[in-house]
Amino acid sequence: MTYEFHRYANIFPLMHENSNEFLNLKDSLKQTGMIVPVLLFGDKILDGRNRYRCHLEDETIELKTEQFNGTDEEALNYSLALNNTRRHLVEGQRALAAIRLSEVQSGMKTIEGQKWASEIFGVSLSLVRMAFDITRSHHSEKNQLLEMIELDDIAISAAHNILKNLPPEKWEQAALSDKNAKQWIKEVKRNDNELKFANKTVAANRALENDTMLYGVIYIDPPWRFEVRSENGMDRSAENHYPTMTLDDIRGMKIPAADDCVMFLWATVPHLNNAIEILEGWGFTYKSAYFWHKTKPGLGYWSANTMEVLLLGVKGEIPAPLPEQRMDQVIKAEQGKHSEKPEVFADGITKMFPNVAKVDMFARKRSHKGDNWYYHGNEVGEESEETTAETKNRKPRNGNGNGRKKAAEIESSSEQEETPQ
Repeated sequence: MTYEFHRYANIFPLMHENSNEFLNLKDSLKQTGMIVPVLLFGDKILDGRNRYRCHLEDETIELKTEQFNGTDEEALNYSLALNNTRRHLVEGQRALAAIRLSEVQSGMKTIEGQKWASEIFGVSLSLVRMAFDITRSHHSEKNQLLEMIELDDIAISAAHNILKNLPPEKWEQAALSDKNAKQWIKEVKRNDNELKFANKTVAANRALENDTMLYGVIYIDPPWRFEVRSENGMDRSAENHYPTMTLDDIRGMKIPAADDCVMFLWATVPHLNNAIEILEGWGFTYKSAYFWHKTKPGLGYWSANTMEVLLLGVKGEIPAPLPEQRMDQVIKAEQGKHSEKPEVFADGITKMFPNVAKVDMFARKRSHKGDNWYYHGNEVGEESEETTAETKNRKPRNGNGNGRKKAAEIESSSEQEETPQ
């Protein structure tokens, strides 16, 4: 004869069939027999569900039963008293048990009923409310979370956080992560937002009808023009190394920025006020800055120049980097060729926005690590790389099917040590 479990028994979690607790119980019953009978209330099991399961798995364990003689209320109180003292229940199991208790009691599916049940199981009402949210979730996969709570694989507060913030396909990965769920969720949400940011840039490019391209990240080092105070300084002048641009020329540049875009703008200390003004004139809001500490100081007029500044500005919705993705604010690195910037800065940008289409304007070379970099500059010729991950479905703009497009005729960047013009 087979038996169903009584709803009062089902208030409490079952032992997992592969747990040591259940396996030890089965071994004990095989050795000693079923000393304590399975207790029936009517024709359903009120107590002894796990002993009954052992019998079903191994028929050599003889099933013994006896009837509980009492009222419905007495049966409930018996089950509560017995299981609350016999088994050690963790916080999440108690919260779920409180929800099940409040639901089997007529008229107890209210906040008052949950408060009453929370007091019986010695768990806070806030955790019971979290358990209620999970059990009443419309996600068909919610049983995955409930099982993890019952097995004490995840705290109920973490499970609730996961339910509210992550899609079901990422629940188990979050629950089993070595990091706490709150931190893991931040990482997942930021990475998802970065992909959305990348895809918005792709969508913006698909909407264009001409042979142009927009970018979500602009990395730009304009050739600022400087005035030297004597012919002795001409050997250090930017004009001696490449064509430069006036401030009005730079202000008037057409920047290939998507509606959601982050800009990294190089500036020297003498040009700092102009750089911020130009950044904002291009439609970006200044947010922060990084500093390149050079190993060999320049001459300068007021100080021995050892710093260049990389301004950060944003427009639209830009996901801020996670702590582990952020660059140090001051980075010490050796100088390369005139105006060439250390690769560590481009590498840091790649780490922050790996999937977003990025352009290096006034590029001196095309050696940035990572995908999704494009290069515009008179020293690099032409180059572009097909975007990856969610972004790789972008259609080529030049119609040749290879994803390459001609770079703009833009002059190379500069290193300035004199007074701005």
